[in-house]
Amino acid sequence: MKLWDMSDMYKLINEYPRQFERGFRAAEAISIPPDIKEVVIIAVSYNAAVVAIVQSLFGDEFKVPVILYSDMRSLQQLGPQTLCIAISLCGHRAEVVSAVQIAHASGAKIVVITTGGELEIFARERKLPLVLLDKQLSEWKFRMGHGIVLATIVQLLINARVLSATARQKILTAVTAIEKLYLPKLGQKLVDLLAGSTVLIYSSPYHTGLARLCKSLINILWQTPCFTGSFTDLQYLEIHGFGHKGYAKHLVLLLQDKNDDALTQTTIVNLATKLADNKIKYYILGLPGETRIEKTLAGIMLFYWTIYGALQTDSK
Repeated sequence: MKLWDMSDMYKLINEYPRQFERGFRAAEAISIPPDIKEVVIIAVSYNAAVVAIVQSLFGDEFKVPVILYSDMRSLQQLGPQTLCIAISLCGHRAEVVSAVQIAHASGAKIVVITTGGELEIFARERKLPLVLLDKQLSEWKFRMGHGIVLATIVQLLINARVLSATARQKILTAVTAIEKLYLPKLGQKLVDLLAGSTVLIYSSPYHTGLARLCKSLINILWQTPCFTGSFTDLQYLEIHGFGHKGYAKHLVLLLQDKNDDALTQTTIVNLATKLADNKIKYYILGLPGETRIEKTLAGIMLFYWTIYGALQTDSK
């Protein structure tokens, strides 16, 4: 288990709500031509999960399709009315560097988000729009800079006229609300529930990105096995595999959002009953906050506190 400076992490989590304004400011000067017909975002790992969160929060408001790239061949078909946003904070992710090279050769408009590395060099040599984030920020050390990345992506979409400027205000309003929440206690409760288990996080489609991000935090920072899935997969497929004794060490975490439709709410109740019948440990996590944006952003912060509590417990 890697040792962290817990006082630095504590301060960083408390300052999480201020990440969003910093992300907006980092990208607001980037100029993007107004003739964009589609947006392709090149990202992997944590950053891909953040892209999925942006898609779930604002997908209904996008004026053109906004997709996460899936394979190199699709990038070869791009043209000058495609905006490609390439994200690699270290600047050396081979998948991202290779993909942006193909996208650029195809004639797409490129914007790069990074702290340096090959991606910065690629952008500067070709005079591409570049959002250069400070590589010395503690957020990158602790892998807890997702608010900065999310806000940067949203601001670029606003600049491209793909998303209304009201999206920025919606996020800042939600941030003001989550600053009033007290989440460390719930974070510690999750530590106590999840410790020693293989964690299976299930969610509705609206929170797929949040679930994937939380999985990554648990995998990488807590070094605990964690997997994600959808309520649909659990209900119709995976529930049948929980009858074996080997699943005694698993804990199923069901992400609940009171804004989900009635069918989803009923599905959660039915799944909880089936899990209990199979003697599988589970917990229904009601995401804190009121609106879907609040619940998503607060959910990220909640899992930061969970990781903090877990690492603090493990260090004793």
